[in-house]
Amino acid sequence: MGKRQRMLKMIVNTGHAMRMITAFASAVFTGLCAWQLQDMGGSGAGQATVMGVWALAAASALGGLLSLRRLLQTGKPKARATGLPDLPGDPGFDPDAIIARHLAQRATAPLPEPDAPLADRPETLPPRPVFGRKGL
Repeated sequence: MGKRQRMLKMIVNTGHAMRMITAFASAVFTGLCAWQLQDMGGSGAGQATVMGVWALAAASALGGLLSLRRLLQTGKPKARATGLPDLPGDPGFDPDAIIARHLAQRATAPLPEPDAPLADRPETLPPRPVFGRKGL
């Protein structure tokens, strides 16, 4: 592993560590808030609110655990696909011949007839509906 790769790995690990610390701090804070809301009794927030805050705390803790897992991973990362796999070539396939055949057929094909002759078409389009104040 070269110096550049070690530096990049250190930067990535620092990012995972910062995310982990932030997620665990957020989980502790929202857990304390949920605990305080739960202790308020009848004058406090409803049960649905308390459960929602506990769910936020659990989601933050899960994010911290995922960052911790990534931080502690060792070994080489999985190789990512960089493109399509090499497929065996078809010896009978010639794209230039296909394009030339298409252009030859296109040149000999008759042009489609227009829907209406130009003389029968109206010169102006009908007025479009307007919105807002009329006649200004």
